[in-house]
Amino acid sequence: MVELDHDSKSCIAANPKGEYANLLVNLNEFAQPHGVRIIDGWSFPVGHRMWFVVIAPDAHKVSAVFYDAKVHLWNRVDVSPVIPFEEFELNVLGRV
Repeated sequence: MVELDHDSKSCIAANPKGEYANLLVNLNEFAQPHGVRIIDGWSFPVGHRMWFVVIAPDAHKVSAVFYDAKVHLWNRVDVSPVIPFEEFELNVLGRV
């Protein structure tokens, strides 16, 4: 899971050229060469936050996608490796 967090001054809505918005819209094009699949994304516009669920070989590949899309130039980017809850139940809770 990837969380993006920015302030109102660096928001893509404040960028008159729309360069960052165009890069974000084409995120799948940046993901494909790294073997990353974007499952879906969510936005909280008033809070200047976004979240993306991705499937990737590792966190480094995910970081590369968001770096290539220049998301790091206007966001703090947090990558959190997560697993589906069913897998957690089986592999973690199943041992308890």
